[in-house]
Amino acid sequence: MSTPKSTLSKRVVALEARLGLRLLQRSTRAVQMTDAGRVLLERAGRLLADLEDAERAVLDHEGAPRGLVRLTAPALVTERLRGPVLLDLLRQWPSLSLNVVATDRIVDLIEEGFDVSVRTGSPSDSSLIARRLRPWNNVICASPAYVERFGAPREPDDLREHACIVLKPPAIDPVWSLRRGRRSASVPVRGRYTVSTQELALDAAREGLGIANLAEFLVEADVRRGALLPLLPRWTVPRGDLSLLYPGHRYMGSGARAVIEALTNHLASRGRAPADRSRAG
Repeated sequence: MSTPKSTLSKRVVALEARLGLRLLQRSTRAVQMTDAGRVLLERAGRLLADLEDAERAVLDHEGAPRGLVRLTAPALVTERLRGPVLLDLLRQWPSLSLNVVATDRIVDLIEEGFDVSVRTGSPSDSSLIARRLRPWNNVICASPAYVERFGAPREPDDLREHACIVLKPPAIDPVWSLRRGRRSASVPVRGRYTVSTQELALDAAREGLGIANLAEFLVEADVRRGALLPLLPRWTVPRGDLSLLYPGHRYMGSGARAVIEALTNHLASRGRAPADRSRAG
């Protein structure tokens, strides 16, 4: 903020005098906000947000997508959206800016100021809109060299006897869950190589270091060219739906709408058609 502290202090004192309330509790060591100050700050913040929404609505009324859009998605998804979606959007709309955060942690869209999120699973925040795009399934796979040397598992329990590439955060036992119709299997796996990202697991699987449990769309190109072989083909490894999330309580600018439309067209076209919109929760 470029306004001098002395000027801000005078304005706060003047506001306190007009209201007849103390907004800040001052001491020689610290300045703390009073309850009245916190209430005023919260209400003023809402008013400023409404004003910004009104300004965006006017600018977007008949204009091309513009403004800054903050997007978050898992690193795996972000990498595959970069070229066919994100860079194309920037080339197509010169007034649009993107701030993309690739992270696998659960992000609080409202608290952290994001406009759009791509996530898997079922969101629990009822203030968000969830647009389901496609199922996210994993594939159990290995390189031809690994299968030639060690054979292929015939049933999920056979995975216990194989070297598996373990993808896990620290202190979590790796268990792979599979489905076949009404049957299900949860198999503890082990291996000499433990990694924190699917990209590292993919590299290891290509090199024949073990069996991997990877996102279907991550390995589809390797499977097509024979670099990886799907194993246990009668079993599926469901992970939930891939969804777009965005706040439902505030005005959506033309930039955010353009990003959501582009993501929907790209991701849904690689799976099934998107389901109808619903409130998260």
